[in-house]
Amino acid sequence: MNHHLLMGRPALAALAGAVAVTLISGCSGSSDAALGSDSAQVAAKAVPAELAAGAAASARIAAGGLELSLPTGLTLTFEPTPTTSAAAAAMLEDSAALFAAMYQAIGRGDPDDSLYQRYVTGAAANEGAGVISMFSTSDWTVSGQGLVFNRKATATGPDTGRVSWCADVRRVYPQELDSGEVLRSSAGSNGVIAYTGTVRRGEAGVWVLTTLKSER
Repeated sequence: MNHHLLMGRPALAALAGAVAVTLISGCSGSSDAALGSDSAQVAAKAVPAELAAGAAASARIAAGGLELSLPTGLTLTFEPTPTTSAAAAAMLEDSAALFAAMYQAIGRGDPDDSLYQRYVTGAAANEGAGVISMFSTSDWTVSGQGLVFNRKATATGPDTGRVSWCADVRRVYPQELDSGEVLRSSAGSNGVIAYTGTVRRGEAGVWVLTTLKSER
Protein backbone atom coordinates (compact mmCIF):
# COMPACT_ATOMS: atom_id res chain seq x y z
CA MET A 1 0.00 0.00 0.00
CA ASN A 2 1.21 3.51 -0.73
CA HIS A 3 -0.44 6.02 1.54
CA HIS A 4 0.93 9.08 3.27
CA LEU A 5 -0.54 11.84 5.37
CA LEU A 6 0.34 14.20 2.53
CA MET A 7 -1.57 12.37 -0.14
CA GLY A 8 -5.21 12.74 -1.06
CA ARG A 9 -7.99 14.74 0.54
CA PRO A 10 -7.27 18.51 0.61
CA ALA A 11 -9.38 18.91 3.76
CA LEU A 12 -6.83 16.82 5.61
CA ALA A 13 -4.23 19.50 5.13
CA ALA A 14 -5.19 22.28 7.48
CA LEU A 15 -4.26 20.58 10.73
CA ALA A 16 -2.85 17.12 10.09
CA GLY A 17 -0.29 18.02 7.44
CA ALA A 18 -2.14 16.05 4.82
CA VAL A 19 -1.74 18.08 1.65
CA ALA A 20 1.24 18.26 -0.67
CA VAL A 21 3.08 21.57 -0.51
CA THR A 22 6.40 22.69 -1.88
CA LEU A 23 9.21 24.03 0.24
CA ILE A 24 8.58 27.74 0.62
CA SER A 25 10.48 30.57 2.19
CA GLY A 26 10.43 30.08 5.93
CA CYS A 27 10.15 26.29 5.69
CA SER A 28 13.51 25.52 4.16
CA GLY A 29 15.40 25.04 7.41
CA SER A 30 14.35 21.47 8.08
CA SER A 31 16.76 18.59 7.64
CA ASP A 32 16.73 14.84 8.09
CA ALA A 33 19.35 15.24 10.81
CA ALA A 34 17.08 17.52 12.80
CA LEU A 35 14.45 14.82 13.20
CA GLY A 36 15.11 13.28 16.57
CA SER A 37 18.13 15.52 17.20
CA ASP A 38 19.23 15.65 20.83
CA SER A 39 19.69 19.41 20.51
CA ALA A 40 16.09 20.09 19.50
CA GLN A 41 14.06 21.54 22.31
CA VAL A 42 11.00 23.69 22.68
CA ALA A 43 11.11 27.20 24.08
CA ALA A 44 7.60 26.77 25.42
CA LYS A 45 7.42 25.37 28.93
CA ALA A 46 4.31 23.31 28.29
CA VAL A 47 5.69 21.03 25.61
CA PRO A 48 8.93 19.08 26.09
CA ALA A 49 11.53 19.00 23.34
CA GLU A 50 10.46 15.55 22.23
CA LEU A 51 6.97 14.20 22.85
CA ALA A 52 6.48 10.47 22.59
CA ALA A 53 3.50 8.21 23.24
CA GLY A 54 2.29 8.55 26.80
CA ALA A 55 4.15 11.81 27.36
CA ALA A 56 2.57 14.04 29.99
CA ALA A 57 2.98 17.76 29.40
CA SER A 58 3.22 20.28 32.22
CA ALA A 59 2.96 24.03 32.86
CA ARG A 60 0.09 25.59 30.90
CA ILE A 61 -1.42 22.23 29.93
CA ALA A 62 -1.33 21.02 33.53
CA ALA A 63 -2.83 24.33 34.62
CA GLY A 64 -5.96 23.24 32.82
CA GLY A 65 -5.98 19.96 34.70
CA LEU A 66 -5.35 18.05 31.46
CA GLU A 67 -2.56 15.74 30.31
CA LEU A 68 -1.20 14.98 26.86
CA SER A 69 -0.98 11.41 25.59
CA LEU A 70 0.15 10.96 21.98
CA PRO A 71 -0.75 7.92 19.86
CA THR A 72 1.52 4.92 20.35
CA GLY A 73 4.43 5.10 17.93
CA LEU A 74 4.26 8.87 17.34
CA THR A 75 7.02 11.28 18.33
CA LEU A 76 6.95 15.06 17.83
CA THR A 77 10.11 17.15 18.15
CA PHE A 78 10.00 20.94 18.56
CA GLU A 79 13.01 23.08 17.64
CA PRO A 80 14.00 25.91 20.02
CA THR A 81 12.53 29.34 19.32
CA PRO A 82 13.93 32.47 20.98
CA THR A 83 11.31 35.05 21.98
CA THR A 84 11.51 38.71 22.87
CA SER A 85 8.32 39.05 24.92
CA ALA A 86 6.25 37.10 27.40
CA ALA A 87 3.23 37.32 25.10
CA ALA A 88 5.13 35.81 22.15
CA ALA A 89 6.48 33.04 24.38
CA ALA A 90 2.96 32.22 25.60
CA MET A 91 1.60 32.19 22.03
CA LEU A 92 4.33 29.78 20.94
CA GLU A 93 3.76 27.65 24.01
CA ASP A 94 0.05 27.33 23.38
CA SER A 95 0.33 26.81 19.62
CA ALA A 96 2.82 24.00 20.28
CA ALA A 97 0.42 22.48 22.79
CA LEU A 98 -2.36 22.79 20.21
CA PHE A 99 -0.33 20.97 17.56
CA ALA A 100 0.45 18.11 19.93
CA ALA A 101 -3.13 17.98 21.27
CA MET A 102 -4.45 17.74 17.72
CA TYR A 103 -2.51 14.49 17.28
CA GLN A 104 -3.86 13.26 20.61
CA ALA A 105 -7.39 13.89 19.32
CA ILE A 106 -6.58 12.02 16.09
CA GLY A 107 -5.28 9.07 18.10
CA ARG A 108 -8.44 9.04 20.19
CA GLY A 109 -10.72 9.65 17.21
CA ASP A 110 -12.36 12.42 19.18
CA PRO A 111 -12.75 15.97 17.77
CA ASP A 112 -14.23 16.95 21.14
CA ASP A 113 -11.10 15.92 23.03
CA SER A 114 -10.84 18.23 26.05
CA LEU A 115 -7.18 19.12 25.66
CA TYR A 116 -7.53 19.85 21.95
CA GLN A 117 -10.63 21.97 22.52
CA ARG A 118 -8.74 24.02 25.11
CA TYR A 119 -6.59 25.53 22.35
CA VAL A 120 -8.93 25.94 19.37
CA THR A 121 -12.17 27.71 18.49
CA GLY A 122 -14.20 29.08 15.59
CA ALA A 123 -13.13 28.27 12.03
CA ALA A 124 -10.02 26.47 13.22
CA ALA A 125 -12.11 24.20 15.46
CA ASN A 126 -14.53 23.35 12.66
CA GLU A 127 -11.77 22.47 10.22
CA GLY A 128 -9.91 20.48 12.83
CA ALA A 129 -13.01 18.48 13.69
CA GLY A 130 -13.28 17.45 10.03
CA VAL A 131 -9.67 16.30 9.94
CA ILE A 132 -9.96 14.27 13.14
CA SER A 133 -13.23 12.71 11.97
CA MET A 134 -11.62 11.68 8.67
CA PHE A 135 -9.02 9.64 10.53
CA SER A 136 -11.72 8.13 12.74
CA THR A 137 -13.92 7.23 9.76
CA SER A 138 -10.95 5.58 8.04
CA ASP A 139 -10.15 3.62 11.22
CA TRP A 140 -6.69 5.20 11.29
CA THR A 141 -4.43 6.49 13.98
CA VAL A 142 -1.05 8.11 13.23
CA SER A 143 2.53 6.92 13.67
CA GLY A 144 6.09 8.08 12.99
CA GLN A 145 8.35 11.07 13.69
CA GLY A 146 7.44 14.72 13.12
CA LEU A 147 9.53 17.88 13.43
CA VAL A 148 8.10 21.34 14.13
CA PHE A 149 10.42 24.25 13.34
CA ASN A 150 10.57 27.95 12.36
CA ARG A 151 7.91 28.79 14.93
CA LYS A 152 7.00 32.48 15.12
CA ALA A 153 4.54 34.63 17.05
CA THR A 154 3.61 38.31 16.82
CA ALA A 155 1.18 40.30 18.96
CA THR A 156 -1.34 42.32 16.94
CA GLY A 157 -3.15 43.72 19.97
CA PRO A 158 -3.42 43.29 23.75
CA ASP A 159 -5.25 39.97 23.33
CA THR A 160 -4.68 39.01 19.69
CA GLY A 161 -1.77 37.73 17.65
CA ARG A 162 -0.47 35.76 14.69
CA VAL A 163 1.43 32.49 14.81
CA SER A 164 3.20 30.40 12.20
CA TRP A 165 5.22 27.22 12.11
CA CYS A 166 6.52 24.59 9.74
CA ALA A 167 5.96 20.86 10.14
CA ASP A 168 8.19 18.23 8.58
CA VAL A 169 5.92 15.19 8.48
CA ARG A 170 7.77 13.15 5.88
CA ARG A 171 8.04 10.39 8.47
CA VAL A 172 4.49 10.62 9.80
CA TYR A 173 1.98 8.16 8.36
CA PRO A 174 -1.56 6.86 8.90
CA GLN A 175 -1.71 3.56 10.76
CA GLU A 176 -4.59 1.12 10.53
CA LEU A 177 -6.18 0.55 13.92
CA ASP A 178 -7.26 -3.02 13.27
CA SER A 179 -4.13 -4.44 11.65
CA GLY A 180 -1.52 -2.03 13.03
CA GLU A 181 -0.13 -1.63 9.50
CA VAL A 182 1.67 1.68 8.91
CA LEU A 183 0.65 3.05 5.51
CA ARG A 184 4.02 4.28 4.31
CA SER A 185 4.85 6.22 1.15
CA SER A 186 7.57 8.55 -0.07
CA ALA A 187 6.61 12.22 0.23
CA GLY A 188 9.91 14.02 -0.41
CA SER A 189 9.64 17.80 -0.13
CA ASN A 190 5.85 17.44 -0.21
CA GLY A 191 6.12 16.41 3.42
CA VAL A 192 6.88 19.93 4.66
CA ILE A 193 3.86 22.06 5.56
CA ALA A 194 3.75 25.79 6.35
CA TYR A 195 1.03 26.88 8.75
CA THR A 196 -0.21 30.37 9.61
CA GLY A 197 -2.97 31.27 12.03
CA THR A 198 -4.50 33.87 14.28
CA VAL A 199 -4.90 33.58 18.04
CA ARG A 200 -6.70 35.42 20.80
CA ARG A 201 -6.20 35.30 24.54
CA GLY A 202 -9.15 33.62 26.19
CA GLU A 203 -10.01 32.24 29.60
CA ALA A 204 -7.14 31.68 32.03
CA GLY A 205 -4.86 33.57 29.65
CA VAL A 206 -4.74 30.71 27.13
CA TRP A 207 -3.93 31.74 23.56
CA VAL A 208 -6.63 30.03 21.48
CA LEU A 209 -6.26 29.42 17.73
CA THR A 210 -9.14 31.03 15.82
CA THR A 211 -8.04 30.49 12.18
CA LEU A 212 -5.48 28.25 10.56
CA LYS A 213 -4.35 27.67 7.00
CA SER A 214 -1.59 25.82 5.19
CA GLU A 215 0.21 27.08 2.10
CA ARG A 216 0.79 25.01 -1.00
